[in-house]
Amino acid sequence: MATRYGSVIDDALADPKTQLDTLKALREHTAAVVAAQVNLKSALTKLDREIRRREGQVGESGARG
Repeated sequence: MATRYGSVIDDALADPKTQLDTLKALREHTAAVVAAQVNLKSALTKLDREIRRREGQVGESGARG
């Protein structure tokens, strides 16, 4: 997903006819995409932590279904 936006940004920057409003809209959209990725990274970290915690519980008390 990020690669696609990178290409769009590169194209916009390479074209001197790209309007300032377009560049600003690209910036806002890209910032939102980056923020979402940061949120996903944080969510993945939390998932990993919870999986390890639950795996530890299974190891202590045997397999659970």
